[in-house]
Formats: sequence, C-alpha cells, structure tokens
Amino acid sequence: MEYQDIRKHLKINKQKSIGEVILIVEGEKDEFMLLEKIFNNIFDYNVISKRRNEEFKELVSSNNSNSRVIILNTKNSNIGSIKNTNYRDKLFEMIYLKYNIDLKNKRVYYIWDRDFESNTYEEVNNLILSLKNPFDNDNYESGLLLLNYPSIEAYTITNFEENKLLLDMKAKKYLKLKKYDIKNIKEETIKRAVKEMFNTFKYFKINEFLIDNIASVNKEILDKEEKFYKNNQTYVLLSLISVIFLDLGLLTWNEKNI
Repeated sequence: MEYQDIRKHLKINKQKSIGEVILIVEGEKDEFMLLEKIFNNIFDYNVISKRRNEEFKELVSSNNSNSRVIILNTKNSNIGSIKNTNYRDKLFEMIYLKYNIDLKNKRVYYIWDRDFESNTYEEVNNLILSLKNPFDNDNYESGLLLLNYPSIEAYTITNFEENKLLLDMKAKKYLKLKKYDIKNIKEETIKRAVKEMFNTFKYFKINEFLIDNIASVNKEILDKEEKFYKNNQTYVLLSLISVIFLDLGLLTWNEKNI
C-alpha cells in the first residue's frame, strides 16, 4: 500500500475493549487536554487523569465502562523523571486504593517532547533503547517511549495540515497563528495525523512499518532527526502519538504492513 493511500484504508474501532492503558506525559496542560479529548470524547472510554499537585479527575464513558485510560504526570517535566519509580509506584498505589485498579502488567506509553533545549541526545537515546515495550511495567525499563518532534503541538498540526514537514517558527506560535484547536479534533483528523506520520516515515526512507518493530523504528527516527537538526537547526515535524492507536487496535487497516 502506498503511503498516500493510508487514510482511506483506515478504520476506527470505537467499541474495542482495551482494558486499562497508562499514558505518562510530560506537560500538565496540552497533553491532558489532547488525550482526554481523544480517548473520552472521540473513542468514548473512561479516562482517569492526575496532573502534578492536583486531585484525580474522572471522565465517564457512555458505552465502554470496562476500559480505562489513565493519564499521569511524572514528578517533574524532565525526561529523566521517567526513572523515578518511587513516584510512579505511589501513583499506582493511590489509583488502586481509590479505584481498585491494579496497574501492574498493563500497557504503558510515555509521551515526551524531543526538545533540543531541554534534554540531551544521550539521555533520550538511552531511554528509547530501554523503553521499547508497552507491557511488563515492573521497573522503569519497560513501557514504550513515543516522542514528538519538536513538541506535542506536532500532533495537533498534523491533524489539520497535510504535507507539513518543516516549521519556520516555534510550534506553539504556529498553532496559534493557524488557529488549530484541540477541541476541533475528530475522527477524520485523527486519520489525517496517521497519514502525516507515515509521510514523515517516507521522507526519512523508512519504507516498512510493523507495529511489532516500533522500537527499531523509534531509534532510526531519533538518529535521522538528530542528523537533520545538526544541519538545519530544526526538526522534521513528527508526532508518534498515532502509534498508540495502532498498537491498541483502535485504528486498523486492511494490509498487514505498509
């Protein structure tokens, strides 16, 4: 299947049971707004979220009460805080006591920005090499790290704009200029974001993508983005958030690979 054909072959599976899924994010605002919008408002799952220094918030599903998406912050926004297992374990204990949900051996995804100014290549590279499987979260070297280049705004931009590889200004400024709003994300824009993710894979000459090999693709993308940044002082616009929907089977297509 050609990359440009992906969108028309995608199917959204809104009734799929996903059990409990854990999303651990960097920011306290945009990430929560985005993921609550998608998982509760569009996919119609229960969502439990907890921002730093705030109480738990629960969004209830109208049709899918057996599945829950749990959105959490690490202790701080530094990517190294992913390694703080004590803080994470305390959150998991709080969720167990409050909601009777055991979060061990559930899918875990870490969503982070590849911001050149806030984390080093070496630190990110080491985490990509260790965080390559969403299952088996008994220690910090588990779960799947998914990056946004340069930031979470890349996902929103690719919901509304096609063939946008480069930005000539900060992503937040571009988002505001174009008036792209998270509240306007819907099923069709989610499909567009998947298409745009694969367009960037094509740009980087990643010609095959299977969900089971995301760890190696993750590493290849990081190295190619870093090389591009050294030459151009900017990243190619890319968000890997769509990988979550593909991995959970919320988005599927007819072909086994692209």
